[in-house]
Amino acid sequence: MLNAPYAPALLREYRRNPRQRFKSWYIAFFQIPFLPEFLLGAFHAWGIRWMLRAGARDAKTFSDADLRAYADAMLKPGALTATIGYYRALFARQTMRGARTWRKIAAPTLILWGEKDVALDVGLTRDLEEWIPNVRVHYFPNAGHWLQQEEPDAVNRAIVEFLRA
Repeated sequence: MLNAPYAPALLREYRRNPRQRFKSWYIAFFQIPFLPEFLLGAFHAWGIRWMLRAGARDAKTFSDADLRAYADAMLKPGALTATIGYYRALFARQTMRGARTWRKIAAPTLILWGEKDVALDVGLTRDLEEWIPNVRVHYFPNAGHWLQQEEPDAVNRAIVEFLRA
């Protein structure tokens, strides 16, 4: 996983970590029907392009051509709703109640994490063993949310090392 929280950990941190609640403002916004899709898709997905640049450690991480490609993909029919649906499902009543009963992930799992993430607190990578007993976390102190774009060579090395092990 690359700067993506395991759902039960996100729910845990959302409840107990004020910093994560603040960083997660957009998840609350995404619970509103139709409005997020409209705003993110307006002006050729200006909101998507803004989120990519704002979430990067360096605004130059994404070229104008990269941003156009992401915008084009998100403007395909149903893409924004499907993307936002992930966040809506996180806070569904049954998900909130079931956070402690998630099945364990038995497979060896690698989490790569940029510590300068504007949306996700590093606390999301801690104390995961109850859900993922065989987890390894590799931190990138100078990377943000878009780790694979910001540190592609280091990310690739970490993945290859993990797979070889």
